[in-house]
Amino acid sequence: MHAAVIHFHTLEVYARSIYSCGMEPEVAKYHLGALALAVADSIASVSASFSPSGPGTAVMVLLSMEPGLPISVLATSIGLSHAGTVRLIE
Repeated sequence: MHAAVIHFHTLEVYARSIYSCGMEPEVAKYHLGALALAVADSIASVSASFSPSGPGTAVMVLLSMEPGLPISVLATSIGLSHAGTVRLIE
């Protein structure tokens, strides 16, 4: 979490330098795009550390959308064998 704070501070300094330089619109467009990409990467890396993933999460999402799906449909959807899906659900 501390690294994310440092990274956002770097973005803040970068954004201020873009504003104070008085760049040409064409150059500013590329700098703004780079800044937006850096912000998106920061958000993705921080949110990835908090979000669950894997077949267990996939099963929970599928069952929340379609309660009562048969094991065979779940197994095909998440790419596990029938037995593996049964073990996962248990």
